[in-house]
Amino acid sequence: MKCASAMRVRQRLKQWNIQWCTLTQVVLIAMLLFNCLSFFSHTTMQVHFITEKVKQFERKIKSMSNSMSNIKSTFEDARDEFKSSLRSLKVESLLRLKSIETEVVGINEKLAELVNLTKRLDDVP
Repeated sequence: MKCASAMRVRQRLKQWNIQWCTLTQVVLIAMLLFNCLSFFSHTTMQVHFITEKVKQFERKIKSMSNSMSNIKSTFEDARDEFKSSLRSLKVESLLRLKSIETEVVGINEKLAELVNLTKRLDDVP
């Protein structure tokens, strides 16, 4: 009888050992799945965070591009205005020079008349 009862005890221990191994494998698989889910969740959050940062960066680049376009447009307007002002200054300067030239010619004619008059006065006895 001792042999039969020892056999039963051994069978029970083997069953418990098999059940324990199965249980530990299920727990390990559950832990592995939990770790995988945690990893994928963390990775998904990181990808979402990076995606948001990339979108912010793209918006900033677009804003900078618009600002640069505005600055370029402002410079082009300033250049066109400068050229226009330079042209009008040239025209105005030419008109003033012609006016001054006309006045100088008129003054020279009057001086020539005065010189002639003074020569006549010198000729008078």
